[in-house]
Amino acid sequence: MNQPFVSVVVPVYNDSDRLYKALTALYYQTYPYSRYEVIVVDNSSDDVDKVKAVVRQFPNVQLLHEPKRGCCAARNRGIVAAKGEIFAFTDSDCIPANDWIAAGVQAFLAQPNIGLVAGHIEFFFKGDRPTVPEYVDSIFYLRQKDYVRHHYGATANVFTSRKVLESVGLFNDQLPALGDKEWGQRVFKAGYEVVYSPHAVVRHPARNRKQLIMKVRCCAIGNWAIYQKLTWKELWGLVSPINISEYRKVINDNNLKGFKEKLTFILTINQLKYVTAFTVIHCWFSDRLSKLPV
Repeated sequence: MNQPFVSVVVPVYNDSDRLYKALTALYYQTYPYSRYEVIVVDNSSDDVDKVKAVVRQFPNVQLLHEPKRGCCAARNRGIVAAKGEIFAFTDSDCIPANDWIAAGVQAFLAQPNIGLVAGHIEFFFKGDRPTVPEYVDSIFYLRQKDYVRHHYGATANVFTSRKVLESVGLFNDQLPALGDKEWGQRVFKAGYEVVYSPHAVVRHPARNRKQLIMKVRCCAIGNWAIYQKLTWKELWGLVSPINISEYRKVINDNNLKGFKEKLTFILTINQLKYVTAFTVIHCWFSDRLSKLPV
């Protein structure tokens, strides 16, 4: 198999403990050790000394610093410094499978016109069983197969190439969120294929309620920054409660134990929908107010 040199770019912000696990997984890859590099980009962490201490334990890891906050700015800093022909992106809270690089490269080279490979993201939980918010996260979010249908992948697990980056440009670091979505759709518009690989796997921690609310709020702001439009149909889709068929699925879901968990699940889903709706409406009003004559 062709073994191009791979640059793995990992942004980190106040996450030195989980970074250690990510770098350990990257150290033990099946891909030839001499054929890849790992670039950690610290995004102005408060615990930067801990980040430095973690990175020093791994000989093939380079540490860079990006003062501008945001994953897109951090990834761009890593891209500019990288030597690879292939680029692999993941996050400091992710744990790649030991064949992650090999599987991602194989998927990327499978066809000549592939511009982006979105690998599978597998959730893990704090306890033996997921909490209800963790379960919601695991079934509704980071669904790479669905994202690919919309021509992008979450950069917790994405492969691309230097050629593609030179063609379509870097990530848009002006966006408050969803820079991976905007960039992936740019790749597709440039004529490249965006594909899903079930074999290139990273594990990702499921989020708690607070983290989920922060995530959906950021995504809503990011979507507004990308598209800057809101139709009444889209608004109703955001605020309408889940329908009867979805309730039936919840009732029959054996992963939810008892009435309390099923009710909590339904309330959590609706809470996230309303947070999204409120955030988008706030963006819409703010945009309209900014355009009023002074």
